[in-house]
Amino acid sequence: MTVEDRTGSRTIGQLVADASSDVQGLVRSEIALAKAEVQQGVKTLGKGAGLLGAAGFVALIALIFLFHTMAQTIAIWLPQWASYLIVTGFLFLVAAVLALVGRSALRSAKPVPERAIAQAQETIVQAQQTLSEIIPQVPAPAPGPGAAAKPAPLPTPTAAQSAAAQSAAGQRATPGR
Repeated sequence: MTVEDRTGSRTIGQLVADASSDVQGLVRSEIALAKAEVQQGVKTLGKGAGLLGAAGFVALIALIFLFHTMAQTIAIWLPQWASYLIVTGFLFLVAAVLALVGRSALRSAKPVPERAIAQAQETIVQAQQTLSEIIPQVPAPAPGPGAAAKPAPLPTPTAAQSAAAQSAAGQRATPGR
């Protein structure tokens, strides 16, 4: 079958409609494929995160047993209460050091997206320049012979005139003077 046989009896509108439906089908199948890939990846990530969480829990339990073992080892030379006190003091010291390091890391963090803001400002400037090139600056038309003239601006009072007006208003507002 040649191309002429397939398109001989069809109008251009029908051909465009067929092409449009073919493109839609292709896009839908690509989206379905992407969804399937993402779902598979999320399943794998979920399994990995669960296994890492379990490993962290087991490590925490092992760490507790390690500290207990350290206390029992120190108890060979000291009383048991003193050995647990030493291990507890050591743990508080480690916690304090970690807290100080974490606090300094938080203070040095800058959550402001400076690069994104700079990029947005550059984009705005470029858009303004592009618009000014596309839309030429048209001067305002001169007033015609029948147009009303623009009123003259009112004079602004000086600081001394403003102070005098305020004091006069204050004297009028206070009765009994």
